[in-house]
Amino acid sequence: MSDNIGLWVNDEAPGLGKLLISEPFMADDNFSRSVIYITAWDETEGVIGFILNKSVHLNLTDVIDLKTNLQIPLFLGGPVKKDSLHFIYKSTYALYEGSRNINADIWWGGDFEALKDEIVNNNIVAEDYKFFLGYSGWGIEQLQGEMIEKSWIVTSTNSDEVFHIDQDLIWREVLRRKGGQYHLLSNFPRNPQHN
Repeated sequence: MSDNIGLWVNDEAPGLGKLLISEPFMADDNFSRSVIYITAWDETEGVIGFILNKSVHLNLTDVIDLKTNLQIPLFLGGPVKKDSLHFIYKSTYALYEGSRNINADIWWGGDFEALKDEIVNNNIVAEDYKFFLGYSGWGIEQLQGEMIEKSWIVTSTNSDEVFHIDQDLIWREVLRRKGGQYHLLSNFPRNPQHN
């Protein structure tokens, strides 16, 4: 992964482990009021992230055969390859072979068969995992163009925000935490004509 992210126009540059927060009136239904956690950043390969606040109202057991009573919700990670399944988890060390450390105590992916065994044996804390159908992806120049258009606001994050803020609140809460003009944006109605 490259740390050279080029010229960015906001007060904080996007990068691995950061959040992309959609501006209040983004017209694209895929990303309206979305908060995306960036899990891959490469100057050549591009950017991959997962939308943290778009539930698909299904559980993991609805899409894969698992004998468990755990209720593990699924989220729409983004509009790319919606038939693919991805996961991130919170841990101080890698729990699964092939996991990638994103920042501090957040990991992406790894040996899914080993994870399934852990789920069946009730050896996980479900709240420390997020599962996604599909992902969000950009080329570096594409994302830079969207930043120039002010489609995204960038901020750093931590595992409490990624895993434990209610999906219905995270867009507003992250903007409020950022403060200043962003706090004001957090109160904008979805449709300004309804204000």
